[in-house]
Amino acid sequence: MKKNLIDLTKKKIFQLNINKINSKNIEFNNINIQEFDNGCRKIIINKDESQNSINSETISTFLLNKLEEYKKDNESKFIILCGDNTLPNNNSNSLINQYFINNFEKPIISFVNEITMGCGIGLSTHCSHRIVGDNATWSMPKNKNDAGTSYFLSRLGSVGFYLGMVRENIKSTDLIKTNIANNYIPNELFDKAISELCFNPMVNGKDEIDLIIRKYKKELIIDRESSHLVKYRDIIERSFNRKFKSVQEIINHLKNEILFDDIPHEKQWASHTLSILENSCPTSVSLSFENIQSFLYLNKNETFEKNWKNNSKFLY
Repeated sequence: MKKNLIDLTKKKIFQLNINKINSKNIEFNNINIQEFDNGCRKIIINKDESQNSINSETISTFLLNKLEEYKKDNESKFIILCGDNTLPNNNSNSLINQYFINNFEKPIISFVNEITMGCGIGLSTHCSHRIVGDNATWSMPKNKNDAGTSYFLSRLGSVGFYLGMVRENIKSTDLIKTNIANNYIPNELFDKAISELCFNPMVNGKDEIDLIIRKYKKELIIDRESSHLVKYRDIIERSFNRKFKSVQEIINHLKNEILFDDIPHEKQWASHTLSILENSCPTSVSLSFENIQSFLYLNKNETFEKNWKNNSKFLY
């Protein structure tokens, strides 16, 4: 009874104060930032239609500077990242941003309910709270170097090799299954959760954030019908097993699957996967294979350092 009364009182106070919470808006190119009185800093990253390399470098620098500012600012309690989280992955600052987020001492909550690609993958993957909705799609761009996700992929075994090398799009069910996302909020509650985090005057840190997320999160049914990784689990395990020591060994195995596998949907998957590997940049595929293989034995910061060295070969 007492607990219910306290909860009801908190709810009423929240409803009374929601209109009193002010926000300050900052806009820079395709980034919009809203600063709320309760300490929430909401960063909305929208798609940059120009995809201009100089412009993307400037945007990444701006984002890095804001993160540094919020890290030092005692009034800034936590950050929300949302929008389509699409930033180009062709500049040096993108990896620095990911490193900074990974080592950020305050909560950073990523809300993904659209297609996320490029640097946006790395940004969302390294947040403390990674929330997806029904429309979330994780799309690693073809023929691009790893976007700072090698640490996670290396710990997913055969699935990690498959995602890193083939770069197949995966949706909410598989993002939850692999723990790339750690919470699911359905579409009808998605914006409500963001709104409460932005406007609730009682949010003071991780405990209150966790409480609000628990209020809105739901269990997601993960089965063969809803999950690409569950449906093709057996053939992924056979084809991208750690026993293979080279990309060519994986390609040879896929060719054997096409010849000898009697299960129609697995044969079709093998043919599709082989076609992707054979038509992708060989250097990119090989680098992904080597990264995932070696990063298993590195901690997060060591993976960033190695990624930086690898990317430098392509940037300069």
